[in-house]
Amino acid sequence: MSLVFDYKKINNLLNDFYESTGIAVGFYDSLSNAIGGSSVLSPFCQKVKSCKTARVECEASNLMGIKLAKEKGSTVVYTCHAGLVETVTPVIFDGVTIAYMQTGQFIDKEKEFSSEEKVRLAEEKYGFSSGELVSLYHILPVVSKEKLSALNNIMNVLIKSLWENGLIKLTRSATAVKIEKYINDNLENKISLKDVCDRFYLSKNALYRIFSQEFNLTFGEYLIKLRLEKAQKLLKENKDLSVIEVAELCGFLDANYFIRLFKKRVGITPLKFKNQY
Repeated sequence: MSLVFDYKKINNLLNDFYESTGIAVGFYDSLSNAIGGSSVLSPFCQKVKSCKTARVECEASNLMGIKLAKEKGSTVVYTCHAGLVETVTPVIFDGVTIAYMQTGQFIDKEKEFSSEEKVRLAEEKYGFSSGELVSLYHILPVVSKEKLSALNNIMNVLIKSLWENGLIKLTRSATAVKIEKYINDNLENKISLKDVCDRFYLSKNALYRIFSQEFNLTFGEYLIKLRLEKAQKLLKENKDLSVIEVAELCGFLDANYFIRLFKKRVGITPLKFKNQY
């Protein structure tokens, strides 16, 4: 996404939020990459993250919340893998989700999402001693439904302040941002210049102009760029996927062409890249 984030100021603001509420905040871009958040973890989460398996599932839980928020288009509340409450709020600009704010490390008073029983199951799953996580669970902040609603309202105000104070800035026009998101969301499918023109009610000349002025690439070159970036991400993070599967997920119908293009642009074959990272 074509954005500029003031990381230092955003992290300072999110740390202030944690200091005043005891609730941590994570900040993710539109592609679910972590780009900031509270630097302090609760003793409960510190203990959970001391287990390598649990640490991996922490991130998987965050990504699940982001997926739910993306599908709903508004704040979602859910149970994390260790039995606590988490929320994710989309950051939306002109109808386009450009980032996500995730809150966590607390208990809901009504026990709809968190409970001692769920934490005991996490203790057993990750090999902690009986009662080890439960004792830390009971010192976490307790939030009622009313307070949770208030927290969501505060999050939306916090998000708005990021714009108003210039902590997030768009480097491209709203139309270009929407086009970029549409392409990112559909990389596994066949995308033609005509598809984009029809979707955004643009002439071919207008679309050529947008790509020339705002992306400094042709439509075809930009599509290849995004597909290869996605391929590198998949090869790094999904070792169970074959090179052919990665090619298909990135919209390359011909695996041999994908391998040749990847080697030409990245410098090594996809398989070698997969094994190196």
